[in-house]
Amino acid sequence: MDIPPPKMSSRKFNDWLKAERKKCYRQKDGKTYCRNCGSEVIYVRCYVSLHATELQDCAGTGEVEHIGLEFCEKCETIPTDIVRSCTHDSMFGSVGHTFFGSQ
Repeated sequence: MDIPPPKMSSRKFNDWLKAERKKCYRQKDGKTYCRNCGSEVIYVRCYVSLHATELQDCAGTGEVEHIGLEFCEKCETIPTDIVRSCTHDSMFGSVGHTFFGSQ
């Protein structure tokens, strides 16, 4: 899985994550497998900081979204770059922070 671009909205992050999952993994019999080597993938719990577009740089209220993220132990390293990711949305908007695959 690639590293997400910086300062995406939560909606764009969801779209990016969905595309990455489709590119890297496949579903079969209720399980998820690596497209590259065919191994069953494992899941890690990642944290995405929720930042406000109204504030400079990467700042927000301290909210963090927990997401389950898959990776292949044979082909990939633990997705620590995504653990350090953040999204940028308006504090006053109605978009909300609902992530694809939130757990």
